[in-house]
Amino acid sequence: DPLDGAASAAAAGSGGGAGGGGGAGGEDTSAGRCLRRYKNGYCVMMTRSGLCLSTACTPSLDQAIDWQIALARAPGLSATRAAASNAPGPLSEAELMNILEAEPSIQLIFRFAVKHDGRVVHTPATRDLAKALEFRRRYTQASQSSRSSGPNSFEDVKA
Repeated sequence: DPLDGAASAAAAGSGGGAGGGGGAGGEDTSAGRCLRRYKNGYCVMMTRSGLCLSTACTPSLDQAIDWQIALARAPGLSATRAAASNAPGPLSEAELMNILEAEPSIQLIFRFAVKHDGRVVHTPATRDLAKALEFRRRYTQASQSSRSSGPNSFEDVKA
């Protein structure tokens, strides 16, 4: 399943999930946008405003570069818009549609990194941007709730 392969590639590429790929919370580093080579091909990974975005793997380096260019051109994934926007997420549905129109073969996997008690917790990986945004909302709500209600409330909201 490409979702499993790319999600595990993304986890491996982001240092196991605790930093590496640009970090949570919107830090922008050159490591936040990269093309990686694995046994089964090339994957593109980006991190912006806590959104960890990866592609399925492709055997074609040219295709992976085209995917990276399409993602880099997305306004929601740009540092300028991410810093200035009050949008519900770093990528809108309209921007996602523009990426898919530019690169119809791209298969995207979304997950968010949410800070909790000094750690970074990742939401489950999904191909559905709306579902990823919902996961982020729930994890953020749980994290905020646990700060005010004690350490067990994060577990309570997840259940």
